[in-house]
Amino acid sequence: MRIKPLHYGFLVLLLFWAVIGGAMASNHWITKQALPPVGTVTSLEEIKGWMTLEQIGETLSLPTQEVIRRFGLDPETDPKRKLKDLAAEQGKTPDQLKEGLIDHK
Repeated sequence: MRIKPLHYGFLVLLLFWAVIGGAMASNHWITKQALPPVGTVTSLEEIKGWMTLEQIGETLSLPTQEVIRRFGLDPETDPKRKLKDLAAEQGKTPDQLKEGLIDHK
């Protein structure tokens, strides 16, 4: 029995998406990092560069304006900005910027 090229192409695509869909459904394929649960962060290592100022505040149970103040940023800074982008603007690494969370406690 010979499979037509068009049917073969559809079969390949179906199998491809079935594998990806199955991996996503079983949580083996994660495309977005999850935030740590509120109040469970025990070190600055758990604060990642992809996190926004709002997410950092939620994770540390701090108001966003307090996070902005501790980082030494302008109070008008957009809370949806990512830590890595803010650090790059200042010519620092995200780890250097995170030190501000400790220094201002």
